[in-house]
Amino acid sequence: MFVLMFGQFEVAVNDAFQAAKAARSGNPDWTQCRGRDADSLQGRKVPFETKLSLVLDRRLPAFGKILNTYGIRNHCAHGGMTVPVGSIDSLETDLYAWQAELRT
Repeated sequence: MFVLMFGQFEVAVNDAFQAAKAARSGNPDWTQCRGRDADSLQGRKVPFETKLSLVLDRRLPAFGKILNTYGIRNHCAHGGMTVPVGSIDSLETDLYAWQAELRT
């Protein structure tokens, strides 16, 4: 359940990332669009942390919490069972709050 729930959040991050990239790359003001067309941001292999950093301020406490939860998600998704995932209800609350903080 944990992996599936976080997976839905990943979809939200991916959607926000694509929207931000499209909106910013079309901006005629270079200070707003710089770097949005970099090769590292093209294709399907853009790392989750990179996507997240383009749609959420890295200085926010949520950023570190999301990356920590992403690490737990990866551990679980690859067969790991040694890291506790915590309350599913708490995760649901966090995911909705984090999704509300994403910016395009």
